[in-house]
Amino acid sequence: MKKTVMETLSRELSETEREAMFRKIRQDIIQTESDAETIELKEENSAERLKLIKADMSRAGIWERLVVWFRSYLTGKKKEDIFASRKLISLKRQISRRAPGITGFETRNLTPKIAESVYDIYKSAIILKKSFSDLWIAEGHYEKVIVYLLLNRIKHNKGRLEDFITMEEMVEIYGIKGQKEDVRNEILKRLQDYSDSIPEEAFNSAEQEIEPFYFLKETVLFPYVAFFQLFGFNPAAMPDVKKPFFHNASAMLALNFLEKLYVSGVHDSFIREPIVIQPGTIKTLLNLSDPEDDPFSEIPDNKSPGAANKISIGTSKPAADVSANSEAPEYDVPEIIREEKLKNYINDLNELHKKVQRFNRNIPILDIIRFFHKDPYYNIKHKITGLHFNDFYYMIIKNSVLNNFNQVFVEVKQQYIQLQIDEMFAGKSVFVLQNYRKYTSIDYDKMGLPFFRHTRSINLLFNYIKAFYRSYFYDAFQLLDKNILVNNRIIKDKLEATTNTFEEIGQKILEFDYSMSPDSEDGKLFQRLRFSMASESSHQKMFRTLVLQKDREVKGLLEKGDEDLASLIKLLGDIIDSPAQSIKLQLKTHYIFKSKSIMLGTLLETRRAHLLKFRDLLGQITKEERG
Repeated sequence: MKKTVMETLSRELSETEREAMFRKIRQDIIQTESDAETIELKEENSAERLKLIKADMSRAGIWERLVVWFRSYLTGKKKEDIFASRKLISLKRQISRRAPGITGFETRNLTPKIAESVYDIYKSAIILKKSFSDLWIAEGHYEKVIVYLLLNRIKHNKGRLEDFITMEEMVEIYGIKGQKEDVRNEILKRLQDYSDSIPEEAFNSAEQEIEPFYFLKETVLFPYVAFFQLFGFNPAAMPDVKKPFFHNASAMLALNFLEKLYVSGVHDSFIREPIVIQPGTIKTLLNLSDPEDDPFSEIPDNKSPGAANKISIGTSKPAADVSANSEAPEYDVPEIIREEKLKNYINDLNELHKKVQRFNRNIPILDIIRFFHKDPYYNIKHKITGLHFNDFYYMIIKNSVLNNFNQVFVEVKQQYIQLQIDEMFAGKSVFVLQNYRKYTSIDYDKMGLPFFRHTRSINLLFNYIKAFYRSYFYDAFQLLDKNILVNNRIIKDKLEATTNTFEEIGQKILEFDYSMSPDSEDGKLFQRLRFSMASESSHQKMFRTLVLQKDREVKGLLEKGDEDLASLIKLLGDIIDSPAQSIKLQLKTHYIFKSKSIMLGTLLETRRAHLLKFRDLLGQITKEERG
């Protein structure tokens, strides 16, 4: 059975790592509660404000403009300032007509009438607070609900690295340029193509289901207790009171709360009516909360208390539906009870929405805010970021796939390197150094000890010299020496010196390996330390010193080998690219080489290309060994 996106996420990650990934996704896509709806409580700047006043004045009647002009003439004040002052007086009359007795304008206070209106909203909001707090505040809760919604709408969802690219393809792409970024970019391209292929309706449908929770968030999570305390009432201390007694409150102290109420009302206005949510969505949302506080906690779905009240990270369905082998419930709960509870929850959402609408119709909240700010053009700037489930889905797959890619990329490089080695040494006998190697009898990790670092690279260099120098390069260099180099002593001497030292490196590698054998002094010391470290901790320091010393010796041989390779490549390049006409003619001359006719220039090019390929391969391995 094909694994879902969330099964992929849980396959490799621990619970801690999974929660860390959710936090990263939340940072990338989902705005946190503190910045999801940014509210900028500030006055319009002077230019914007002046523009608004002038626009209003242009729409005013002839009599109003005449009064403004006349008062400006008498007082010397700007017409715009006089117009704004008159608008503030008009604002006061509008508030009195729409909500008489809601405030004392001169005493600058708010009457209990506004607190009573907010308390009506509070009675419906408090019922929903637990589920909303879990959804928007509990770590990872919101993401899991979205995943549930999406996986029930996206068919054939993909989430594993192998769903998008094979190991063979990664090795091939890496082999072209030798860059991790090239492979990563190809994966991202395929991810984007897959994401673009998903019908937009799948995301729109999921977004519509969560919208009521999104747009009612500010209302449900409003700081009611702090607000009511301004009116001399603490609902936390008297939770069962049906009709609380409120005092007057300072309007200036309440302004921040009024602005939050205004924003919550704006959000509520985006809700599409009627609120229709699938029962499975609500149950998933609620069942992710603490089972003890879950409205459905008294409806067990199997014998393990609360087990069915969790959404499984590894499935696209609620846990109660995951396994066909799940134990049968201890007892059946009539479906009508479940449906009734789901229906009640939807009714609670609709009821809260209606109360917020009624509050917005009856209470001129923005006018009140503007009046007490003494600015009829005061504005509360805020933004609603939107849900963007398509971005969320892409990000959750991207994080999962790239996390897997980062884990396997070492294997990609290793496979590529091994393919290059197999290709280069096909049909050749390979020798393995007997003493400079990793010993399986030593538990390096347990004792925190270093092992010989350059075993792979030094073996590769030795075998290249052994397998190719005499059979592949020596005869070509002899042919070169008898022709082009006859009259070019400088290049001839450099080539001879380099080839001799390069060949000598092979012998030095054998001598070095012998220095680690039981017949040499260092080898005897190594063997003693190898078997005594477990019981003699002081010997571990000696072991470390010996290993580091031998690694330095090997590093010197590798550097010398790389230096000779670079020199040989340069010398052959100088000959091939020589501007001398005599050398150009000889490079185009055909010679019988190993019973075949071949142009000298072509022969040198193939040998130079072979050296370049090997040097690049050796460089990749030594880079890996250095870490």
